[in-house]
Amino acid sequence: MISLPAFFPKNIFCGVNGAAFMVWCMFPDVVKRSAMDYILIVERDEQTATEIAQLIGTRFACPVAWFSSLEEAGEFACAHPIEVLLLDISFSLDNYGPFGDIPVIPVTHGIPLTTRAMLRASCLLDSLRDYSPHNRAYLLTLIEQLPYRRSLSVAVIHTSSALEQLIYGRLESLGVSPFFLKKLPKKMTVFRTHPVHMVFLDGAYRDAGVQFLQGLRHEFHKLELHVIVLLEEGYSHGDALIWLHAGANRCVEKSISGSQALELFTLQVNNAIQQQISYLEMQYMAKRDALTGAYNRRYFMEVGESLYANYTRGNLKIAVAMLDIDDFKQINDTYGHPVGDKVICALYETCVSLLRRNDLVARFGGEEFCLLLTGDSMAHASEVLERLRMAVERTIIPLSGGDSVTYTISLGLCCEDCGSLGEMIQSADRLLYQAKKSGKNCLISSG
Repeated sequence: MISLPAFFPKNIFCGVNGAAFMVWCMFPDVVKRSAMDYILIVERDEQTATEIAQLIGTRFACPVAWFSSLEEAGEFACAHPIEVLLLDISFSLDNYGPFGDIPVIPVTHGIPLTTRAMLRASCLLDSLRDYSPHNRAYLLTLIEQLPYRRSLSVAVIHTSSALEQLIYGRLESLGVSPFFLKKLPKKMTVFRTHPVHMVFLDGAYRDAGVQFLQGLRHEFHKLELHVIVLLEEGYSHGDALIWLHAGANRCVEKSISGSQALELFTLQVNNAIQQQISYLEMQYMAKRDALTGAYNRRYFMEVGESLYANYTRGNLKIAVAMLDIDDFKQINDTYGHPVGDKVICALYETCVSLLRRNDLVARFGGEEFCLLLTGDSMAHASEVLERLRMAVERTIIPLSGGDSVTYTISLGLCCEDCGSLGEMIQSADRLLYQAKKSGKNCLISSG
């Protein structure tokens, strides 16, 4: 084992300044990214290993372990949960056994990946030629997206059980859990009822498959649903063009028996997965506030209008509340804007913890939030918001140096139909203003 610099506890580096993990929508519930297990590095060069360990640990605030011995790394892997293995391919893979179920990224240093090596690394996630700046950036993106892969819904529509086994093994190694369909769905809406992010379509369906794909594109655009068509080895350009014109995102060969074919398949599918995750991240950012993760005003109004329409038809009850942090300017002036941001985030977290999953929480700007509560009577809505007010009043936010900050909120609640959602928001805002004039740290409701 390599002797480590003083800032490494033994051979483990735990990042302390990693960026906060994004909270984003997938299904469409909010899914929080879980803490990552160890990133295991097996690398001969001490300086390179140290740089990569520090780069990964700092970026993701996760533990990183590295070894110059495959045997020692194997012993460590048997005793600890491993997220992914970065493996210098110059090591012999004869002792690869302990890593059998661990996603592996071989670093080839220009050494061709043999079929034998590829088969031993049955959980091949990707490969890097070296640790150049470009590949380091790619590696960070790959690791960052690992937890998101587990949330991807991937359908494989095929004609043979042999293809099912082949594709299942490869997708599992890429961190994706697919489900299989042995017939072309008759209704495209099934993918709306059960959201799917990617489809692998067997090219053996031929004309029926082309018609299915054309119908699919009437319901889903290419960014929304990524379709990969699986074609026979050595397929012609003409075959590929038929599928691409029908709406496929890309075509790949079914055959992955050779090392180059397996590596090519892995790279192509990885590119597709990364594009799909990037699209989902953009979708998330389009409807979320960057600071808190709360919905933004635009998305709140979009969803809120639909809920209001159901409200006017008598299908459910809604209540709209506006809330604002009391004396927020004083908090900023006393402690600085970073602490002010911390208070805003704490308020959002308190709202989420006390409200139901079907309720909407949006940051309208600055320290102001708008809430839409569904299925509430006036009394129940008032009770929920009063609990929220008291919870905020009891909140103590620790600061550096042993200091802390407390804060309160004022709220206005509207439970009556004012003619439109916008009018209900304005009514709640007027009631919030009254709460401010009445001494703050209180709830005023009407309706």
